Amino acid sequence: MHMENSKLNRKQAIEALSREYGIDLFKCANGIRVKVIDHEENALAPERYCYKITFDLFGAKHKLGFWPNTVGYQSY
Repeated sequence: MHMENSKLNRKQAIEALSREYGIDLFKCANGIRVKVIDHEENALAPERYCYKITFDLFGAKHKLGFWPNTVGYQSY
């Protein structure tokens, strides 16, 4: 199947996305929401866990799918 990785908590997911995105989301973004999606049964998924993260940044709403160990982030 896919590589085994541990599930991040909310803070860890936001910190990892901040490093990837290049902005400290804790300081700059409003209304940060994190939803963990478990892809254990999906053999095509690059990782077991994906994080759906939404937030407001500089007046614009952002919706991202975040795979911390492989893909990085993708807008949706």
